[in-house]
Amino acid sequence: MGLLSFQCSYCSEWHEGEPSIGFKVPGYLLDIAEADREARAWWSEDLCVIDSRYFFARACLEIPIIDGAEPFLWGIWVSLSEHNFKDYEARLASGDPGGPYFSWLANQFPGYPSVEGLKARTFPQAGTDRPLVELEETNHPLSIDFHGGITKARAQELFASVFHPKSNFH
Repeated sequence: MGLLSFQCSYCSEWHEGEPSIGFKVPGYLLDIAEADREARAWWSEDLCVIDSRYFFARACLEIPIIDGAEPFLWGIWVSLSEHNFKDYEARLASGDPGGPYFSWLANQFPGYPSVEGLKARTFPQAGTDRPLVELEETNHPLSIDFHGGITKARAQELFASVFHPKSNFH
């Protein structure tokens, strides 16, 4: 993936990096007090279970950058039903990708309004690649960007929102 390099309109500094933003854990896990997390949940780099009833898998959401060589990549978590989670987990071990699986987004995206209620399908990939997420077509700005692409300026704005999370970029 190529580097995104730009002078930030917020701080006037030059930022450089991959056109991607990743989340280490599902947002739901962060809602649990840190002292209670280990008792209520288990997680790895790719899977998470909370209270033995909420199931998550790590995935990728690719937003095309108009006239860009590479997409803007969101490393996200999706919520799966228990049945789909167990099927996905079993297939990870066997190498058979399976799916697609109905899913919900499980992180809040900087630069976008709440994604609560956005429906998706998660497509496991062969090998060790993380699943790809396809958003349902709606009028939500993230869905519009997913289906129509974003400009390089919007990619820079999203990237900058990570460097300056308190600023208002949307």
